[in-house]
Amino acid sequence: MQYLETETLDDRHRLALSYLPVSLESLDIEGLGVYVTGPRDSRHLHRGDATAALDEIEHHAADSESALVAMAKHLSRRGYAYRVINTRGYSQGDWLTGIAYLDTAALGTPWEYAHAVLDAALDEWTAWLWGDTYLVEIQELVTYTAPDHPNLERWLSLHREDTCAVIATHRPRRVDTLADMAAHYGVDLSAYATRESDTVCETLS
Repeated sequence: MQYLETETLDDRHRLALSYLPVSLESLDIEGLGVYVTGPRDSRHLHRGDATAALDEIEHHAADSESALVAMAKHLSRRGYAYRVINTRGYSQGDWLTGIAYLDTAALGTPWEYAHAVLDAALDEWTAWLWGDTYLVEIQELVTYTAPDHPNLERWLSLHREDTCAVIATHRPRRVDTLADMAAHYGVDLSAYATRESDTVCETLS
């Protein structure tokens, strides 16, 4: 497997960063709704609880611009934080226009932080939309031994919930090191900060 980057933790463990196509649901972007105007397919639409009302607004609007104005008024009256969006992807065919919104009352988000929370959620959504999703994981160097054969070493994932994270971002290096990024997204590195690990061996039959 090709890794975008690796970083040593100790003599038997490392961090590895790779691309990982994922479903939108696996990102668990709570409370976010995204409505795309004009022709669209289902992967562009992150359905929120205002989808039906926005469908009705667009149906009766003269054009996309007036639809977005009416949608903004509707969401504002409901007390939602919203942003008009123009996502550009990697080609002209990827261009999308629409509106993103967040039900801050349902999430218990203080209004003064609502747009910051919305912007962070929208960042993840657009990164997912254009395929910028990654896996960062702790791997262990395992030595396989067998009589009359040379030892083999392989890097294997630890496969525990606290040793990997799915990340959606346009900039996979927002922080100085891969370790900083892994820790930021919840990967537990505490066991590797103060000790050298034991050699792991498995005997091949």
